[in-house]
Amino acid sequence: MTSQGSQSESRSETSQSNGRKAPLTVLEEVCENIPVSETGARAYVASKLLDAAAHGQLSTDALKAAGLKALNPPTM
Repeated sequence: MTSQGSQSESRSETSQSNGRKAPLTVLEEVCENIPVSETGARAYVASKLLDAAAHGQLSTDALKAAGLKALNPPTM
């Protein structure tokens, strides 16, 4: 018997066993202080995480850095 819950648990275990977290988990961590109602900000961070992953930055640290950079753009 296969259920959605067991599939997502399996994916979660797989992503953690190789030292990487799923992008959604990184998104949740990076946006932990942003209200869920701030969908625009969360979508922007998500897009930056996807950009980073598309350019080969797949490690948890690289994805977190990309997300934090999106939240804290450089100032002049």
